[in-house]
Amino acid sequence: MSSKNKLTAKATTLAAMLLCSAHAHAGLFSVFTNPQATLGNLLGTSASPAEPATVHQFANGCYAAKVGGGFLRPGPLGQAYLANGGSANDGTPFFMKPTGLGSYMLYDSSAQYLHAGLLMTRTKDLSDNVEWRLDPVSGQAGTFQLYSPATKMWLNRSPLGTISQTPLQSLAASVQFVPRQGCLPYPELSTNSTGVVKPKQWEDGSVYGIADSHNHMFSSDLFGGSIMHGEVYHKLGVTKALDDCNKTHGDNGWHDVMASSTGAGAEDILGIFYRKPRHKTDGYPTFTDWPKRDTITHNVSYYKWVERAYQGGLRFMNVSLTTNNVICDIYKGLIGTLDPTYRSGSCNDMDNLDIGIARVKGLQDYIDAQSGGPGKGWFRIVYSPQEARDVINQGKMAAIIGLENSNLFNCLDTNPLCTKEYIARKVDEYYKKGVRTMFTIHKFDNAFGSPNVDGGTLINVGNFIENGRFFNMETCESPLVNGGTYHEANITDLLGGVPAGVKVAVSSSVKAALGPNNIISKAIDGAIIYQDPPKGYSHCNAGTLTSKGAFLQVEMMKRGMILEADHLSPKAYDVFLGIARAYDYPFVFSHALTHQQARGFDTWKEPLALGGAAYPMLTENSVGRIDTIRQHAAQRRAMGAFEAVGWGSDNNGMVGLPNACGQDAGGKCTPVTYPFKSLDGQITFDKMVMGKRTVDYNKEGMSTIGQLPEYIEEMRLNGATDADMAALFRSAEGYIRTWERSLQRAATIR
Repeated sequence: MSSKNKLTAKATTLAAMLLCSAHAHAGLFSVFTNPQATLGNLLGTSASPAEPATVHQFANGCYAAKVGGGFLRPGPLGQAYLANGGSANDGTPFFMKPTGLGSYMLYDSSAQYLHAGLLMTRTKDLSDNVEWRLDPVSGQAGTFQLYSPATKMWLNRSPLGTISQTPLQSLAASVQFVPRQGCLPYPELSTNSTGVVKPKQWEDGSVYGIADSHNHMFSSDLFGGSIMHGEVYHKLGVTKALDDCNKTHGDNGWHDVMASSTGAGAEDILGIFYRKPRHKTDGYPTFTDWPKRDTITHNVSYYKWVERAYQGGLRFMNVSLTTNNVICDIYKGLIGTLDPTYRSGSCNDMDNLDIGIARVKGLQDYIDAQSGGPGKGWFRIVYSPQEARDVINQGKMAAIIGLENSNLFNCLDTNPLCTKEYIARKVDEYYKKGVRTMFTIHKFDNAFGSPNVDGGTLINVGNFIENGRFFNMETCESPLVNGGTYHEANITDLLGGVPAGVKVAVSSSVKAALGPNNIISKAIDGAIIYQDPPKGYSHCNAGTLTSKGAFLQVEMMKRGMILEADHLSPKAYDVFLGIARAYDYPFVFSHALTHQQARGFDTWKEPLALGGAAYPMLTENSVGRIDTIRQHAAQRRAMGAFEAVGWGSDNNGMVGLPNACGQDAGGKCTPVTYPFKSLDGQITFDKMVMGKRTVDYNKEGMSTIGQLPEYIEEMRLNGATDADMAALFRSAEGYIRTWERSLQRAATIR
């Protein structure tokens, strides 16, 4: 750079700084002289103004920005913008990427941003400082002022064309956006599809579409935010939402104890002490090792993947928010000790669930912003069955908010604050927050009762950490039937095949040395000294539903909430079922994790007989799904129940997604060929591309929820009949009918 250019650059920078300073001092004076100015304006803390529709019309479009009297374009050094372009063609073309309703990033054709900091700069660095809110100017249609939430100041322009910031809105420059060409599209994933979802109904007026009755879309935001990596959405886009997971899982993924769908075994846990490499951490755009169908600690529900599933027929989702303070605390304590860079938020269940509720609502706003304004997005949170019907009949996807956690309302059984009055207040509070379904019991004992211990020994240890005791296990009252594999997972496996006599000797020796009430003595007894059950039987949790659990169930029924029966211990379920029958109130098996798997297939009749819904998990390949649908549909037909068979994906819930049928059957299934059409013929799908990675379903299976269209197409290619598909695509209707029945019965209970 020449000396002359260096002097020019310094002079320009100095002028900008002096102008910014002058505006600030003028602002201090105008608080006292200008009746339009307020202290809130000065501090940049004034409330957001009302947003007319014009604020949203620029979403994902290409525009030049006229600031004051000139269009923004790069200055002579390229490190800043000057507002001195004489026409739109002189101005830089900006891709207007929404960060939320009424807010944008201005992204130019050189992949740089308008950045607000100490000085106004042009930069490739992506941060909160590139977000700008459009504040409409009263009485001047199409004219705005640009406000930076990061600096709490407005964009301004000097007579020389330099731009700066002012803390006073009254001194902010007027900005207009003029359509342009030549923009560089902002980085984003594609659905790799063409066509438009149009409203569709069944001939009898039933809503058309699949229900996912149990989806943990937002798990990466919960568990303290430090166990599962990848966000459903981020205001700054995919490069932030799906970035390198080393910040969550450490270099080479060594933090990621639960990296596989098999969960955390002894080797996985011990691996953190020698920093065991587990996977490559790179995210967008390369995605070398994630997301994949058999990993459980990376988000598989980025919003564009969910959109692709919606295009393939998903029309109803229970966004079930799940968290676990014990798992979070263990991670925070163990990994946090080994790695000073490890960060975690609060592990309290209710703190996390509140975050999740806000994130679900934020997703609706974010999708609306991408779609051109409030109400225009395809994802809609609904709070009543009629809203769900209206949304689906408009060709959009309806979502409800649910809760699934072990420490609901912080009601451990030792919490004296957890009175019935407190419980009723909390049900009201979360109903007002938008929650329409929740589990009263999940993995551990609480004030409401006992779970079915489906996680085996590790869950038993977790219950000890949470409650200071191990589960009270007994031989189940009924034998395993119908090929069932558990009532509860046997929890005697820490010492493998060691004879029971040896286990008892170990326990006795430890008790003699440390005392029977020592925590290690109790841990050994709880982990290894359950007597093996008789042949054909398994272990069951002896705990039941408490009086507070029964009270909570009735309080939910009074409000017409959707009751969840999964995860209850056998005795807790029996009490729960008795209450439901007494009030003739429906309930759901949303992902088939209860003792009915051992008691036999007839247990599925119990919710159906009350007008409820029972949807199995989404874990089997497409051919297995066809058989499952037929079995369930036949049962419903025989008992006169509505023939609707959806699924509970448990997506992001520490379980894997289905494999491609050909991968499971040695290539004997008919593979999916690209392109293919959705079942209703409205959408054409090609292979899904994630940045630089192309996903072939036939080789990978469902690596994300975005491959749901392939899963359905594979069903069609491998023998699914019209009747099979009808039962699946009526599942949204089936769930909504259960909700309607719940509200009808609630009217008789209040």
